[in-house]
Amino acid sequence: MAKAVEKGVGDALRGIRDRLSTELTLLDALGEFAAAVELDAAIRILDERLEKGSPLEMPLPD
Repeated sequence: MAKAVEKGVGDALRGIRDRLSTELTLLDALGEFAAAVELDAAIRILDERLEKGSPLEMPLPD
């Protein structure tokens, strides 16, 4: 069961990262560079967390 929960969290984080990547492309196209830089930082954080392994060990907001 823990594996299913872990997979669910990982899948959710990947989905969020993918959506943010889409939004980043749109911000770039609109010339919103300051916002794009901030969004890129968020995407990089998610990538790092996903690469480290178990999403259950990642601190999530309360």
